[in-house]
Amino acid sequence: VRMRREVFQDRLPIYPLQYPLDELLLVHLLSRGRGVEIHGSGLVDSTGAGHLFAGQSGAGKTTMANLWLSDPTTTILSDERIILRKEGETIWMYGTPWHGEGRIANPGRAPLRRIFFLRHGTRNTLAPQRQADAAARLFACSFTPFHSAKGLEFTLDTLGDIARLCRCEELTFVPDAGAVAFVKAS
Repeated sequence: VRMRREVFQDRLPIYPLQYPLDELLLVHLLSRGRGVEIHGSGLVDSTGAGHLFAGQSGAGKTTMANLWLSDPTTTILSDERIILRKEGETIWMYGTPWHGEGRIANPGRAPLRRIFFLRHGTRNTLAPQRQADAAARLFACSFTPFHSAKGLEFTLDTLGDIARLCRCEELTFVPDAGAVAFVKAS
């Protein structure tokens, strides 16, 4: 890594692995058979099961994480980025240090049970997603190593496995406490 002192503010230390380089290196490492990073908010419920709320910027990932903060039985792993890794027939969800506007980042992990693709709406609804559609939506939310054919192939295969092994639904939601109650009851 080469850095030029003149592009940094005077007297501030230079950290060569500062964002976004740290995340780019991790995405590359994950694509070598270790996992995939997703734009998503992740939480662990009272039973220890993981739930991923996936979506692009503005979909409601941080909003959803903030809604769940008031539930003392829930741990929020991240409000912005989650790592998913397959071990056997289980998908594990990991928190990352790359938080969103909610500044929520925890280093825990949980077996992923459900994926919710977020959509704002006038009422709370769930729509099951076909496996192919879920894999495509995950791809749209993933950090994909387009520079590496093998990394891209691994990422696509992993996203297909995730869609096969986890319950995937579109969650249309109203951004209030009712969304939390709705998800818990479903």
